[in-house]
Amino acid sequence: MIKVDFKLDDAQFEKLNGKVKEFAVEVIQDINEAVVQATPVKTGFLRGSWWAALNAEADGQGSQDPSGGTAIARMNLTLADLKIGDVYNAQNGANYAVFIEFGTSKIRPRAFVRGVLDRAQEFADAAAVRVSQS
Repeated sequence: MIKVDFKLDDAQFEKLNGKVKEFAVEVIQDINEAVVQATPVKTGFLRGSWWAALNAEADGQGSQDPSGGTAIARMNLTLADLKIGDVYNAQNGANYAVFIEFGTSKIRPRAFVRGVLDRAQEFADAAAVRVSQS
């Protein structure tokens, strides 16, 4: 499991005007899109194998989705039921995803997930601005 951490300063939080759920949805949607788009494509199966769930492990079969659009939409649809306090889980169902992410003795690591999550604060800052202006 990979945990995402980011912080809002007091001024950013106040500007949300109580729109905490909207902020959370915006951040997660941005990360969903970035992770799916960063997923390497050879056949499209790895990119199409992203699933999400609330308060449970994400589970699903992969499918060809070279553009990633279906996977992003499927993951974002999960957010319709999001409540404050829920745990959002995203998972790639392709059994070889971990080998692409972390590498093996024969292939170099691609870090497509970790690379995006390293930018979590950027996503949070941008979402805070958008939500505070809406």
